[in-house]
Amino acid sequence: MNSTEDIINQLPGDLRHLAEVLREHFPDAPYIAIVLRIAKEFRGTYIRVHSLDDLEREIRNIEIRAEYTAGKKAPQLAIKFRLTERHIWNILGTEPDAPAPAPLLSLIKNQND
Repeated sequence: MNSTEDIINQLPGDLRHLAEVLREHFPDAPYIAIVLRIAKEFRGTYIRVHSLDDLEREIRNIEIRAEYTAGKKAPQLAIKFRLTERHIWNILGTEPDAPAPAPLLSLIKNQND
């Protein structure tokens, strides 16, 4: 019988990479079955995986606004978030974009911690 590593090595290109990422982050999940299901579902379709930069930036901005409202000063926030004080004021002076649903923001934040 083939070992899990042998099976992963037999997967082509991006499917192998996906299996390796899933194995690293979710070792108890049936990651090979998940990868095979994705391959069957999307059959050669080009899938663009978007960056989470915009959502991560929105999380940061929400945290900046909350800490400012709680009493932190702009210079303290600039140091904490490694931004210029001018950037902090720009964030505080703009309305938040339509935020992603709270559960999605929480998941992304937890992945970064």
